[in-house]
Amino acid sequence: MNRFFRSRKPSSALEGAPADSFTARLLDAAAPGNVHRSGPCCSICLWPEWARMLATLTALGEVLVVTANPGAILGARRVYPAMDFDIGTRHGQSVDGALDAEFVPWNEALAVCHEHENGSTHAVEFRDAAGAVLHKVCLTDRSARDVFVEWVEHHQAIGESQMPPDPLRSRWSTVQRRHWFDYDEIELLPATSVERVLHCAAAQKRAVRVIVGNEGMVHGADLAPRCLHARRQWLFASDDDTGLHFDPCELRETLLHRVPAAGGRPSALTLKAFTDDGLLRLALAAPRHESETTWTNFLTTALAES
Repeated sequence: MNRFFRSRKPSSALEGAPADSFTARLLDAAAPGNVHRSGPCCSICLWPEWARMLATLTALGEVLVVTANPGAILGARRVYPAMDFDIGTRHGQSVDGALDAEFVPWNEALAVCHEHENGSTHAVEFRDAAGAVLHKVCLTDRSARDVFVEWVEHHQAIGESQMPPDPLRSRWSTVQRRHWFDYDEIELLPATSVERVLHCAAAQKRAVRVIVGNEGMVHGADLAPRCLHARRQWLFASDDDTGLHFDPCELRETLLHRVPAAGGRPSALTLKAFTDDGLLRLALAAPRHESETTWTNFLTTALAES
């Protein structure tokens, strides 16, 4: 049940309402003041209760989970993972380690609908104060659409909300900047090393762990690329469930980071690609359930061939 009383004209009856029946159902579930339309796109304002929203996304079934920055986009078809949150809900992490959220930069959430010739797409976008999308969850043909309608109705905005500014920055762009590393932990590599490792993974039909993040979300997924395709200046690699887009022109400096062993954890090798300004855009690491020894042997061989 919705969290406030309403007596209103259904949103789908508004001028310019979409012909798509599912989009119309979504708009009917929202108060008119929460609905905004611009050409073939419409959005529904949601209430910024980050932990509650993320904790209930699992009920949607299979979705496409997307995280991006200006140089890379990672998307994975999966059930949204269960999340653990800290007491102050400033931080959340998925139980399986795939997602690591810093809520400080999160500013607004929208349910968005895009109409096109072949139908329509529906998603939830979590944005920062500048309007950049930090994290996105898209419906697929296997998603529970009735549950999504109820989810949007329950989480829609109640009045005006404004998240206060906070000077804290996330670990992704600050702690991961290249100048935080000890020199004995890194090795400078050719800028094309990411491409080379993905090509080698495709040739060997093996997976790598791809990590893409921004100020508000760090997202990791195992990817067994079939091959590497060029799409304009971007490159694309995918398997049945996961896809990676990245702009090689953004990846101007690549480092091999040797994370020292600590607290019973073995040492690890991670490939990290940065911009000229030292901002981390993309990382490659050992896939889940693979030993560091196996990963190290593969990475060493792949980089020796580059």
